Amino acid sequence: MTRSLIAITAVLFIFGCENQYTVVTEQGSKDLPLSKALDNAETEQELWNLHSKAVEEEDKKRIEAYIQKHYNHKTEQLEKRELNASSEYLKKQNKRRMDYVKSHFLSKEMKELILQGGYKKGMTKEQFRASRGKPTDITEFKNNEGEMFEVWTEGLFNERKFYFKNGKLDFWD
Repeated sequence: MTRSLIAITAVLFIFGCENQYTVVTEQGSKDLPLSKALDNAETEQELWNLHSKAVEEEDKKRIEAYIQKHYNHKTEQLEKRELNASSEYLKKQNKRRMDYVKSHFLSKEMKELILQGGYKKGMTKEQFRASRGKPTDITEFKNNEGEMFEVWTEGLFNERKFYFKNGKLDFWD
């Protein structure tokens, strides 16, 4: 199993077919193929965070095999740790939202929207970040009428772009 996994990894790497994952380091964030992202992870928790971002089942299985090999876990332990990693992420997300809602004067509708991770036109960048988290990328965009927008990208593979004008969410695609 391990030899075949290494062979598959080598073939995918040589032909550049590996999915890219954003990895945050002290030098900033960078996109790496899965094999490099696995090597870059310093803790088991970082590997589980990578696992929670994986879209394809093959990538999830590769990450699980890597964890099992390097941390000597049994399958039942892996399933339990996967649930814990997901729940830790959700706990952090919910805490961020709750902290923001408690510390800001907001309408009932806006509080509910942020707590649910939603968004709507007119929402400030700060409210959006509290609701959805940090974007994966921020760029600027000028439309045909010469209006400037700040574009926040969310996600790696199923990207979604949000356009802010004068600090407020104007539209998304």
